[in-house]
Amino acid sequence: MVHLKDTERLMDLCAQRVLEPRDGMLLWCLLSFADHTTGRIRVSATGLADRMQTNPSEVRAGLARLKKQHLLRQIKTPGTGERYYRVNPWMVSCGKPQSIGLAMKEFEEA
Repeated sequence: MVHLKDTERLMDLCAQRVLEPRDGMLLWCLLSFADHTTGRIRVSATGLADRMQTNPSEVRAGLARLKKQHLLRQIKTPGTGERYYRVNPWMVSCGKPQSIGLAMKEFEEA
């Protein structure tokens, strides 16, 4: 589910030139890799660059801008050390209520 209030924030950040328009597309590209039951996004910058047909350094710069604005976090699983991305769950949420609650907790802790 996309929450409109935070989507408006994304547009405001683009209008203020804090984020670039391609960062919005990067966010949607990330969502295309999301697991619909957990919201976890397991993809590399290279995988994103391939999907967007751009170079990985541009994707890494966009990821850094999204992280700086608290729209994206990289989460490390405590037990396994696995890393994955999570989009701000107050902006986009998916899965069962338990999954959404876990996503909010992970996002706050990261």
